[in-house]
Amino acid sequence: MSFLAACAVVLVWLTVRELRSWWSGARVERRLGGWNVPPAPRWVRHHFTEAGIDGDVRTHLRLWGLTIALAIAAVAVVDGGPIVLAIVVVAPPAALFAARGRGDRLRSAQFPVALDTVAGSLRGGTTLPVALGDAASVGGRLGAELETMTRHVRDGRPLPDALEGWAQDDDPATALAGASLTLAASVGGPGADAIEAAAASLRERAAIDGEVAALSVQARLSAGILSVAPLGFAVLLVSLDPTSAHFLLATPAGWACITVGFVLDAAGAAWMHHLVRSAS
Repeated sequence: MSFLAACAVVLVWLTVRELRSWWSGARVERRLGGWNVPPAPRWVRHHFTEAGIDGDVRTHLRLWGLTIALAIAAVAVVDGGPIVLAIVVVAPPAALFAARGRGDRLRSAQFPVALDTVAGSLRGGTTLPVALGDAASVGGRLGAELETMTRHVRDGRPLPDALEGWAQDDDPATALAGASLTLAASVGGPGADAIEAAAASLRERAAIDGEVAALSVQARLSAGILSVAPLGFAVLLVSLDPTSAHFLLATPAGWACITVGFVLDAAGAAWMHHLVRSAS
């Protein structure tokens, strides 16, 4: 057993050393891009978008699968391997679920910068379609939306129709930005004042939301600690107490306890996350 543990330590060290030169966005995409993986389902892409995670979803799924494979290999050489495997399987989806709404918050935070860019371009004498193309440089979801809209306008779609279709959103920031851009499309250069006013209003609203989020940091931190603490205690117990490790990892009753514990912990984390979001 000691020999296997020593081999595992050496393997982990070699893996970490290799990952230091291997891990970068472009290299990961290029090295894993050769794997023949079908496109991710729409609902999976939707959850990544909701969490504000950019990049190819398939790359993230490949890395998750590779991590699960390494955790499965660790089951054979580490006493707490099954616990580690369970954490590796459950933790990423739980984190993705907990990050719901982050993509919308990041998108809303981009509006003031994008609108200021549009207003500055209009004051410089450019047309609104060109100004929208300049504002697409903010990147993220909003940048992709603006780039798509300007491409449709270049393909012949009337700008008011493109703005109307884009502004039909439940998000108040999108509605306000769409109204100011529609006004600029009808009056031309003077519409820059309305766009700057909309940017100032959205920036003030973002400041208020940031203050509310800062006041709720303690509640979110407490919820996170209460969610992670049972997992950490389980790993510590398995590492220090061979009797408990044998019961949890080698008996049906132990596996039942682990399963019920994970389910209850996930339910508690979801409920605390809901309470924090509703209060903030």
